[in-house]
Amino acid sequence: MINESSDYENQIDLNNKNHSLTKIIERIKPNSKILEFGPAKGYLTKYFKEKLNCKIFCVEISEEFAQTAKQYSEKMVIGNLEILDLEKEFQNEKFDYIIFSDVLEHLFKPEKILRDVKKFLTEKGKLIVSIPNIAHSSIILNLIRDEFFYNATGLLDNTHIRFFTKKSLFRLFEANGYYVNEIDSTTASWDNVEFKFTKNEFPEEVLKFINKTNESQVYQYIFVVSKTDQDFSVSIENYKIELDNQKEEYNHLEKQYNEVVQSTSYKISLKLMKFLNKILFW
Repeated sequence: MINESSDYENQIDLNNKNHSLTKIIERIKPNSKILEFGPAKGYLTKYFKEKLNCKIFCVEISEEFAQTAKQYSEKMVIGNLEILDLEKEFQNEKFDYIIFSDVLEHLFKPEKILRDVKKFLTEKGKLIVSIPNIAHSSIILNLIRDEFFYNATGLLDNTHIRFFTKKSLFRLFEANGYYVNEIDSTTASWDNVEFKFTKNEFPEEVLKFINKTNESQVYQYIFVVSKTDQDFSVSIENYKIELDNQKEEYNHLEKQYNEVVQSTSYKISLKLMKFLNKILFW
């Protein structure tokens, strides 16, 4: 069962390709300079230092976690990210990567933080974010049965303040001056997460409808963004084009359906069905 969001006991397992930590590590170049927000006990921090020879600067709200993680960092700042004077703490520092691994959803104003940290990126630097998907099929199914309950960990971790979908994440980054370079995700089916559903609780048609989009299977998104328009940048316009293409395909199918409904053969079949219904169930 997948339940990785806000799981602070995570260990690094590079064989698990369906995990946000693995996907973050795969995007980090050796000998890089990193600013990591919310390192927890330093699982990523340790890997970056010992395996990739990186220099890591950290900000952690938990003093207990920070005491464990600081041994792997060049500098450990302990405090609330939304209160700290980041300019004072990291003046004149520039980083190849800034990492928010399951952090933005815990903030009241993530957009302000995104604007504030942009100055710390090098010109070709990358900001990497992993974040849970509130549009996951399990959330939708819970809403159908009038439920929205929090857990200790997972998609509805009880410390989550903000919630995001793929589209709203696009808007968040682009509205605050970032270019989306890459989008990846971890996936999980509705019956393989922390929520419990009984067998045959939902009609098959409902499950098919909910599961027909890729987004409904996404447990977490991994966004890689930059402050300059670099190669392979994915703009919101491209996403809109994708949506327009889907809408066009839908309209085409709807047109075909209407043509069938208006056809003579369909009308004859419908009349025949009504006639048989009267005979059989008189």
